[in-house]
Amino acid sequence: GLKRYPLHPDALIGAQRLIETHQRRGRLDQARRARLEVASRFVPASAWAKAQASDSVRSAGSQFARASWKTVALEHHRKARDAGSRDDWREALQLYQKLLSTWPEDAEAPALRLNAGEASAQLGEYPAALEHYAAAAATGRDSVASHALWQRVAVTDAWYQSTRAARGRERTGLGSDSLGRAVITAGDELLDRFSDHPESGSILWRQANLAFGHGWFERAASDFGRMIVEHPKDARSPVAAGLRADALFRTERFEAAGIAYEEALTAARRAGLDSLERHAAAAIPISWYRHAESVVAADSSNHAQHAALFEKLATRWPQYEHAHVARYRAGLAYLRAGSARDAVRVLEALIRDHPKSEYVQDAHLQIAHAWEAAGEREKAAQAYADFAERYPKDASAGDAWLKAADLFAAAGSEPKADALRLTYIRTFPNDVENAMEILEGLGRRELAGIAPGRPISSLLMASGSSKTAAASSHLADYLRRAEAHPKLASPSLLAQVRFLEGEEANTAYSAARLPQPLERSIPAKQKLLEKTLASYRKAVDLGVPEWAHASAFRIGEALVAFGEALEKSQRPADLTGDDLVAYEDVLYRQRDGFFDRGEGVWMELLRSQSREAQADEWIARTRTSLWGRLANRFYFRPEVEFPLAAASPPGRLRPDSKASDTESATARESLGTAPERTPGAHQP
Repeated sequence: GLKRYPLHPDALIGAQRLIETHQRRGRLDQARRARLEVASRFVPASAWAKAQASDSVRSAGSQFARASWKTVALEHHRKARDAGSRDDWREALQLYQKLLSTWPEDAEAPALRLNAGEASAQLGEYPAALEHYAAAAATGRDSVASHALWQRVAVTDAWYQSTRAARGRERTGLGSDSLGRAVITAGDELLDRFSDHPESGSILWRQANLAFGHGWFERAASDFGRMIVEHPKDARSPVAAGLRADALFRTERFEAAGIAYEEALTAARRAGLDSLERHAAAAIPISWYRHAESVVAADSSNHAQHAALFEKLATRWPQYEHAHVARYRAGLAYLRAGSARDAVRVLEALIRDHPKSEYVQDAHLQIAHAWEAAGEREKAAQAYADFAERYPKDASAGDAWLKAADLFAAAGSEPKADALRLTYIRTFPNDVENAMEILEGLGRRELAGIAPGRPISSLLMASGSSKTAAASSHLADYLRRAEAHPKLASPSLLAQVRFLEGEEANTAYSAARLPQPLERSIPAKQKLLEKTLASYRKAVDLGVPEWAHASAFRIGEALVAFGEALEKSQRPADLTGDDLVAYEDVLYRQRDGFFDRGEGVWMELLRSQSREAQADEWIARTRTSLWGRLANRFYFRPEVEFPLAAASPPGRLRPDSKASDTESATARESLGTAPERTPGAHQP
């Protein structure tokens, strides 16, 4: 009937019976072929449909055709799902496309779109699949739209996965950036429309992981954070917390990362995820350290804030591998902020809690600097001393010794300062220059503290040329070194020592008397005089004005004193009369020779001085002594103005008489050897 009367209304009934006959006889393949063969005869706008006068007949034919194609399409669809045959997927897709193109406004079109989308995806035709799902989402009910949008996410992700590099049976590495973004966008569209979608947790998880993998860390942190808040009971939420912290760290938002890692640590402990717990615990101090560094980089002048951040880190996580560095940096920052006590507190904690840190050595020095900056001299001195004792081989140890000594001295702890300086000399024997400087100061203090009447020789017992001599005093040690290193010696101190040596010799010289017989006592006193003059001349030769002037005055004074000693010397008991007069005449000539020499020294000293030197104490004493003697020379000397006739003194023989020669010889024998009178010297 279908062939003879193809346009007759009953042709539809014949087609239906043909299919039913194949089905009753179990010829399902023939029934399927029959559906495909006859269905197209009855579709809208076909020749048969145009030939029908009744709308109901045309509608029945349309429904038959639609049902036939749909039935066959679903059969291929089921078979494709069961066996994965691409041919079945292809057949199903073609039939779905026919149905959709023939009946686009059909109520079942959104559902057919879902099926067509699945078939397209299975065939790898991802753009077509996404188009079908988009249409289903736009036209179907919420249940269909929800499923369609979910499938869009899944298909886009499958497309993305297909772009990843293949390694054996697995795909590794990242896929296309654009498709990665498309997956995220598809997820956003689903969640924007159906925020409570059953798969929202999986969508957020996938979006976040894709963003993290591609380095879109801001987006990753946002999606992981949303997942934690919206799906706290999801088994993946603790891991999401850790990944969110990682993403924040990658964006260099270190403070937020530190907080996030602490939250992840709590979640990991609650979930029993040991690996995540270890990761978060290790990452927390790293984040806070990097946060502190970023704050320093952003504002290098806020030292107090920097110190607080580094100290907090080191205090909360003392086991962190860089906790000692954080403490060190906190200490330096406190120093720059002017908080010396805080700096000391933190640096002492570094020394105590991290004794093996490479920064401990410098921490000792920084503590010393801190106390010094705070004006705590004694504490600073002790800190420098501790450093020097602990690190004696360090290049700055020597300076630390000396600095400690200076600070102790400034704080009034002179004994401690002296002990440190002497320890420095023993510890650094090759530093001759500083040793000389130290011993010079100690020597001067020894000189200043020497008791009145105590001879300077008591301080100089070991001084001399022997390098192995054990010095009895710091001054003696200084003089020994000065002999070995004259360029480093202080002329002022040497001159003072030589002057005091002269004073000591002068004391012995002054105490010597001239008893009879003078031929023995005069040489003895002259020897003491020569020793005295030699010591004073050593001081003069050093050219230090104060001591040169003092020594020159003493030289003149000693010479005059010898003359006075001669004048006051004991007379021989057996000399009387002219013999005594002759004896004294020779004695006075010798006396006058010493007077002239002493006064000559004083005159030379006064002639050599500038006006600026007139205020010198020794110059003043020299002037007073010399002028007094010159004044006495002309006192009661009328012959200065009224010359007198030459005459011999009463009781004295004329020079040309034999008696005079005899008496003079007798007198010289009694006096011993003495310098002749200098012409022009006055007579007694």
